[in-house]
Amino acid sequence: MSAPVCMQLLPPDAAARLQEDPRLCMAIGFDSRGWHSEDCRRLTLPLPPLGRDKAVEVWLAEQPMHPLRREQGLCCEANEQLLHGCLWYDEARHGGIEQATRAAYGAIRDALSGTGFGHLLRIWHFFPRINEEENGLERYRAFCRGRHDALVQWDLDETRLPAATAIGSHGDGLLIHFLAARSPGIQIENPRQVSAYCYPQQYGPRSPTFSRATLMPWPDGHRQLFISGTASIVGHETRHAGDLEAQLDETLTNIRSLIDVARGEHDLPLGGPEALDGLRIYLRHAEDAPRLEALLHARLPDSLPRVILHGDICRSDLLLEIEGSWTGCKD
Repeated sequence: MSAPVCMQLLPPDAAARLQEDPRLCMAIGFDSRGWHSEDCRRLTLPLPPLGRDKAVEVWLAEQPMHPLRREQGLCCEANEQLLHGCLWYDEARHGGIEQATRAAYGAIRDALSGTGFGHLLRIWHFFPRINEEENGLERYRAFCRGRHDALVQWDLDETRLPAATAIGSHGDGLLIHFLAARSPGIQIENPRQVSAYCYPQQYGPRSPTFSRATLMPWPDGHRQLFISGTASIVGHETRHAGDLEAQLDETLTNIRSLIDVARGEHDLPLGGPEALDGLRIYLRHAEDAPRLEALLHARLPDSLPRVILHGDICRSDLLLEIEGSWTGCKD
């Protein structure tokens, strides 16, 4: 029995051969401008790749995906097990990033209503100038306020939050894509960190509203782990400001801690980061890419696929952020 969805980082030519596969859930490329269309299975995120090798992130479902909804900038594709959706909003038409985020989450909630896919598992957000101040508030903090208010309207409490990423991109507008399921995942928190939704007010008028990871127990018995964007934060404080190597090590320690919780509390057969399907690494300064590649080579096996992308992190003193997943599809 195959897994409900599998993720691979593939060379562009190998990914191109899967573009017309009916099981394609999403094929995600990376460049400086980004690209999206009414077919949410094919995305290009506005994040330039920095590594030596180009890669496409391909998510292939067990069952064929079918169009479910396409309207007003939002599209959804689904099969019997899971749904993938994508939405792009022009901030200017909605009055700014906070209002655009609130409206986007409302549109997602409305799109999922009545479909049976009422549970968000994993969600990604990309918008420009994430650390800039606008109308007296940093744009990331304004985004957090819009997301928090929208999730309150959705009636999602602190035990049903999805794994998430929010990165400053090189494109225009707010781009969101997400995975949803018919049943809820299990929220995983990191004992080394204060849960994001419990951050003190020094980080903004509303706390970031997401889980550190989501473990999905599918009805057929498969389990899959989705790890949020993870950085060099201990408790609620940034550690090792300005030190790329130390921030990388702290970030990997946090990922290991999440995996330890999933393994110890839920018996997930996952040894460490090297067993993940792949890593998506966001790097603030493009000139740091060669050094980061050398540091990764010394810490992780070369057999672990990864892609390094140029993007801004949610805190201005963070130099990188790493996310990953484990779908149990590796040989």
